[in-house]
Amino acid sequence: MNAFEAGFEAADMEMEKFAGEPWTHEDREWMAVSVDALDTAVNPMPGGKFRDGSVSLVVRNEVFQDSAVKYGDVLIVRGEKMRVDHISNEGAGTRTLICGPAAIKTPKF
Repeated sequence: MNAFEAGFEAADMEMEKFAGEPWTHEDREWMAVSVDALDTAVNPMPGGKFRDGSVSLVVRNEVFQDSAVKYGDVLIVRGEKMRVDHISNEGAGTRTLICGPAAIKTPKF
């Protein structure tokens, strides 16, 4: 790790400490550096209702590795069940977990 990346890691740890938000994976709570706005809606569909939603979380690489979260896993973010649709490596010591509705597992391309 170079000095540039070390500076980001220190800043991410401070951000997580003061402004981070908890999320849950497999009954264990973790902290995110940040959680973007959680959007949810209940939409009618044939045979019932569909709970739609989206959110993205920025987590430190250490948290990402320790939590063992992977594509398709269900997380609980702000009390809502969300499925990991995409994992982005930002290159500065963090990963972004992009999540959609838990009821749908989107195909991975």
